[in-house]
Amino acid sequence: MERWTFVFGTRPEWLKIRPVIREFRRRGMEFEVWHTGQHTELLRLTAGEEPEDISGAYRALALDPDPDPFAFSVRVAAYVREHLKSHVVVQGDTSSAYGAALGGAQAGRIVAHIEAGIRSRRPEPWPEEAFRIMIDQLATYRFAPTTHTIQNLDKEGLTGLLTGNTIVDDLLYSGIQPVPNPDPLVLITLHRRETHGKLKEIAKAISRAAKRFPNHTFLWPVHPNPAVQSAAKWAKGVKLVPPMDHCQFRVHLAKAQIVLTDSGGVQEEAATLGTPCLVARDHTDRPENLGSTARLLTTRPHTIEYRLHEQISFHQLPRSPQLTYGSGTAATQITQALITAPTNPPKPRQIALRQLDLLTAARITRNLQIRGKNEVKLKIVKKR
Repeated sequence: MERWTFVFGTRPEWLKIRPVIREFRRRGMEFEVWHTGQHTELLRLTAGEEPEDISGAYRALALDPDPDPFAFSVRVAAYVREHLKSHVVVQGDTSSAYGAALGGAQAGRIVAHIEAGIRSRRPEPWPEEAFRIMIDQLATYRFAPTTHTIQNLDKEGLTGLLTGNTIVDDLLYSGIQPVPNPDPLVLITLHRRETHGKLKEIAKAISRAAKRFPNHTFLWPVHPNPAVQSAAKWAKGVKLVPPMDHCQFRVHLAKAQIVLTDSGGVQEEAATLGTPCLVARDHTDRPENLGSTARLLTTRPHTIEYRLHEQISFHQLPRSPQLTYGSGTAATQITQALITAPTNPPKPRQIALRQLDLLTAARITRNLQIRGKNEVKLKIVKKR
């Protein structure tokens, strides 16, 4: 039986990787958990279950975060390549996930990717779109959350196992259920880089909506990013609070009449709970629920203000829990696949990356080009 090391760096990664770790522990399997240090304070807000609690084989890598996501991924890759003694599991599309996948592949280890196949087919979100494409190229095992993500992999000549999304497993584990009769609550969560330049005006638009509906509570747990903190101050009439424990956040999400978000993970949890979701992005890489319980707004402030008014007044999006992202069996399926993984699996298609130095690999990723809506092309920068 193969031994696996789970490497993660951020709170969203931990929320989605810990259901698989729970299943490993339930089956008495040996494993390690490595935390790169990409998130520190936010990671303490995970419903009381921290990495140290769930595993006796926890290792804090204590790698200093770097504002350059590529530089940080190179640092993670170098550490993993030197110290990894088993195969590696990563989740999502962060600097930590990409660095661990790259380091694991260069060390000649098997790479497994949870939440494979998510694509926007656009430069944004940057650098996540680049990271997720490269991770899937490096991975031997790709666990895809939806049929749409399986189709994305197929377009790139890759295969994956349809498992559902592990965030559903974690949500069900928390015991939080859909609420048929919501509170007059508008929950807000905005943090993405591509939103930062517009966030001040978006905050003003939210403020105008809050003034129009004084009997509703507009609640915004503000991300610690300084750009978000600064912009949120313009949201007058909105209750601004520090980042919440994620279990507490889920309670509010279940009770909310609407959630306004730019987070992919919140889109997934809102769909499972049936909370109508307004997506404050120009494009989304989670299109599965658009038109049912979610609506893509763009980032134009006046559009956001209008759609908030429309949804509060007329309830155009229904309150209907969905199984789009699975029924809570993803962790079991992923664990079973990893347990039965062959000793000598097929090698990743981009296995040549193992022979490249880390900086060259980073340049390859920087030269990712998105051409049109449906075509993805990698421009490889060769060593001389």
